[in-house]
Amino acid sequence: MNRRRLDPETPGARGGAMAHRQLPPGEPTLNIARAVNDLRQRVARAEAFATTADDLFEDVGNDRRQHERLAWIVTEAATATQGALAACSKLADDLAKHGVGT
Repeated sequence: MNRRRLDPETPGARGGAMAHRQLPPGEPTLNIARAVNDLRQRVARAEAFATTADDLFEDVGNDRRQHERLAWIVTEAATATQGALAACSKLADDLAKHGVGT
């Protein structure tokens, strides 16, 4: 049996400095209800922009301001849809990581 004597300068020796290892923080918990609600709000926002764009499309005519407004709404609809898709992907990844649905 190998017994090593600790000299006074060895960490862990009586009265000597003791090194402590910092443990990593725990995995964050997954709040499914909050994630689904966030996704629902993002999809609703995308749907609202798409519906508004569809309604305005018939009323635009040759009015430049209306064209610019419609272009902005279409851009916002696309951005909102991309956000909803990203939230969907994150939710699916989080569910898989936490073993939900497997």
